[in-house]
Amino acid sequence: MELLDCYRLLGLTPHATVAEVKASYRSLARRLHPDLNPGLSHDRFVRLHQAYQVLLEVVPHSATPASGLDPDLSQTPVPTTAPPPRTTRTTTRTTSNPPGQPPENPRTTTNPSSPPRASSQSASQAAPQAASQAASQAASPFCHHPQLSPFERQLKSQAYYRLQKLLGQGKFAHAIALVEGLSQRLSVDVEVRQWQAVTYQRVARQAIEQGEFRKGRIYLNKALRTDPHNRSLRQEVERDFRYLQRQVRQRSSRRVNS
Repeated sequence: MELLDCYRLLGLTPHATVAEVKASYRSLARRLHPDLNPGLSHDRFVRLHQAYQVLLEVVPHSATPASGLDPDLSQTPVPTTAPPPRTTRTTTRTTSNPPGQPPENPRTTTNPSSPPRASSQSASQAAPQAASQAASQAASPFCHHPQLSPFERQLKSQAYYRLQKLLGQGKFAHAIALVEGLSQRLSVDVEVRQWQAVTYQRVARQAIEQGEFRKGRIYLNKALRTDPHNRSLRQEVERDFRYLQRQVRQRSSRRVNS
């Protein structure tokens, strides 16, 4: 089931919150449950429940005032690995490391987001603020687009760690739904688009290993279309295509010999 279909079944937009997802599901479940409404189709209720489960996985949870973190992540140790390829508005060398593997440190020629100048503040007041902003940027493993609000940056960070978990568990359908929903919501963020391309590549490799060659080819092409300017990703995808061709030839040879 596609992510947009899940939103449509619950009558929501891609910007819906977890609270809105739960409220819509409760309302629709009372109206469509076959036990409460004899004569209604059981399949329709099953599809509604499936859509609800998918959205619970992919919609970032709202932050709590006390901790500022997703409640589901508050008891989970933060991974020590850095996120996938980092991209800035200046000259940057990117990699296509999948989520969960540390990328190479990008080399930039200038600071992607310099702190604003203080006009009316004294030098003694401006210096601590500049140092605080610089420390905050250095501590963050992410490269956020400057147009993202603080809340959107937090959603992005939480979604990344959830994406790591889904890929690690082999839940590729949910991983795709998560990263596609994040890309729709944060369409200006280049880093999210890179995560999306790498996720497609991971799905393609899994499909090839399982002998689903057509699916593997589809997702390799999607990876290239999603992040067409990533040279490192293109090189890896080209290797995957060569491996796919070898697997197809080997299968054909086995059929001929049998």
